Amino acid sequence: MKLFRKLLTVVFSLATLLPAAAYAGDFGASHRITGSVDRLIEINPHRVIESVDPDTVGLPKTFVIDLQKRTMRGTPDSLVRRVASVDRITRTPTTLVLQGVDEGLSGPGTVFGWNLAIDTATGKSVLSAAGSGIAYVAYGTCWPSAAAQESGTDGAPKK
Repeated sequence: MKLFRKLLTVVFSLATLLPAAAYAGDFGASHRITGSVDRLIEINPHRVIESVDPDTVGLPKTFVIDLQKRTMRGTPDSLVRRVASVDRITRTPTTLVLQGVDEGLSGPGTVFGWNLAIDTATGKSVLSAAGSGIAYVAYGTCWPSAAAQESGTDGAPKK
């Protein structure tokens, strides 16, 4: 009975870890990264909005980053068609950090500075963007996807 419990505990532990581990990969070797936004928070001088639809603020729910071209864009199924330029790429042993400046939805008057930090062990990511009087924090998941553009899919690993 004790052996059965230990075995069941190990199997359960592996089953809960595998979905997160499936997203981890070799971010250093991949030129393309696919990501998804799991939660978006808006912060303005009047209040904090805990659950914002990314499409309404010009952020695609799923996106592809091309490190060679230094661009970030929505996947083909995304409602957002804008392309953001990646101005700076920084790699540490545990994190990939992308930074840029982009015009907001209202045009040239609203400029946002943004920062995307990706944990290369887990694929968990945090995007922060700040402009004049407003900020956004997006939590998501990223994964290397060298075949994303060639296949026409989002490159997500099979669950």
